Amino acid sequence: MITKRGGLLVTLIIVFVISISLFFFLEYPGLKFLCAVIALLALIFWIVVFHHSVWTSARKLESRIESLLAKTHILPLEFLKKEYKLLYEHYLKMPSDKKKEHYPKLMQLRKIIEDLIQKGKEFETKLMDAASGSVKEIKVKTTDLEKHYKRLPAQHQKKYAQQVIQLKEQVGKGRV
Repeated sequence: MITKRGGLLVTLIIVFVISISLFFFLEYPGLKFLCAVIALLALIFWIVVFHHSVWTSARKLESRIESLLAKTHILPLEFLKKEYKLLYEHYLKMPSDKKKEHYPKLMQLRKIIEDLIQKGKEFETKLMDAASGSVKEIKVKTTDLEKHYKRLPAQHQKKYAQQVIQLKEQVGKGRV
């Protein structure tokens, strides 16, 4: 897949090669000078675009990862997963030497997302299991569930708040 920058880089290389070729084959000094100027400009633009696409994207990736790491406790899980996927796609397009610099933080973000998914699954399992057993067992499970609920990130708490409230009401009324 050719990206916009990749297509621009290829176009600039083609312009450079054609300009240099014409420079050597033309006999008129004015046209030779024009071809030399075009080749020089194509080379300069190629360097600028290449620098921007490689090094600047690495800096942007770094700042986006750090921003997400700082906000993982308040951002929704689906948003984090989507952002991680985009960041990982950018990471794969980077040169190998730049990849080494960003790998640890990218994996740290991945680990946090995996932990959030795991905590959510554990809570869902405990929530489903909380309504079964004797009244004493249900009260113990509900207490344990509340402790687990308090340790969840804010986004998970919002997701399960209604279910926890309903379970507490049912336990309080003795209807479970």
